[in-house]
Amino acid sequence: MGVCIRVSRQRSTDALDQRGIAPTAEEEGYYAGDVPKFIPRLRERESDSRLALDLVILSAARSGQVRHAVFDEFDLEAKLWTIPP
Repeated sequence: MGVCIRVSRQRSTDALDQRGIAPTAEEEGYYAGDVPKFIPRLRERESDSRLALDLVILSAARSGQVRHAVFDEFDLEAKLWTIPP
C-alpha cells in the first residue's frame, strides 16, 4: 500500500520491506495518537488503496479481510459489514 501505520516510530536503517527496499521517512509510520492527523492527509488521495486503508483504520479489520472482502458482505442500508470467519 505504500503507507504503514504502526505504534512504534523506532526506525531501523537495516530494515527492508518485501521488495528489499529500506522504508523512506514518509513510510516510517505513525503513533496511534497521530492517526487523527493522518486521516485528512489520507483522504486527500484518490485511489482504491486509500479507501482500503481508510476501512482498515475505521473498522480495525485486518488488511487481508479488507482486500478479500466481497460486495455481498456489505449491507449498505444497515451500514453493516459482516466479516466471514
